[in-house]
Amino acid sequence: MKANKKTPPMNYDNKIEDYKNRHKEWRNLSVNQLSNVNNTFTTLSIGFLAYIFKTKIFTDFTLMISKAEFKPTILCFSLIILIISISLGLFVLLTRMYDFRISRHLALTRQRTLDFYKSKKGLLPNNKDADYNFCDRLNAFFKIIFCRIKFITREDIKKKDKSIVKDKFENLQEFSDILGSATWRWLKIQILLFLLSIILYGLYII
Repeated sequence: MKANKKTPPMNYDNKIEDYKNRHKEWRNLSVNQLSNVNNTFTTLSIGFLAYIFKTKIFTDFTLMISKAEFKPTILCFSLIILIISISLGLFVLLTRMYDFRISRHLALTRQRTLDFYKSKKGLLPNNKDADYNFCDRLNAFFKIIFCRIKFITREDIKKKDKSIVKDKFENLQEFSDILGSATWRWLKIQILLFLLSIILYGLYII
């Protein structure tokens, strides 16, 4: 009778490291795909807008407006929706750029703080899962445009009061999370608006 083979004990350190590597790989893929999709649809939207504003179409549009026909309304909505889609594409570029910038700074701050304290005391908190609404995203967008971001300096880390670094770090984490949320949400809306604009333009030329 064969003896039952014992399952070797799980090495949790190796598993955690494995999960971290997987997360890093998928994160890099997600970032690359996000960039490709955003750039593609922004380029398509701008190209489609240039096509709509061809001289002949614009002349026909002006003549139909004077006759109060229905088709100009469809074309007008198509143009407005397309312009909004392009604007969202530009917003996504900005939110993504600042999200990456803040994320890089957070990683650097973790390194600097741990190096300064040389112990677990230098560890900083991880992200807190939270839901953000439209106002949060819009407020974060206006902040990156009109306000100065308060980054953590070496002088902050060298101060005896670690709570200053912790508070700034948590605020930047939340700010980065909101920008990330805005990036993905606005990208989906950008794509939907672009497709809606194409459909309306199709109805116009029928």
